[in-house]
Amino acid sequence: MAARVQALIGVAGKAITYKRITHGRFSTSTLQSTPSVQSHTIKAGVRQYRVKEIAGLVRQGDREGRIAAADLSFRPKPNDQIVIGGQTFQVVSVNTRRPFDEDAIHIVQVRGGNG
Repeated sequence: MAARVQALIGVAGKAITYKRITHGRFSTSTLQSTPSVQSHTIKAGVRQYRVKEIAGLVRQGDREGRIAAADLSFRPKPNDQIVIGGQTFQVVSVNTRRPFDEDAIHIVQVRGGNG
């Protein structure tokens, strides 16, 4: 199943950059942790939400991305970032679908769009 999803998104998706954000060590001198960013260029199906879907947790301007699980070696998580067409979006939520007990696709809701 995961290979099929990867093949479909590979043909119909658009190139994006997925940025995995992790926090490094906490500095006692600055009282901050330094984030670490790993970038992955992959393909994803991206769409804007329809007007009737905008309510509650979905806001105007949010987008949905569908990422083949086989394209990432980890599960996406909130606060990671996705760059779509030069605009950076923040991952708000992740829904991983697991048919046959195998990660097949990550459906991510993103917000922002800041250059």
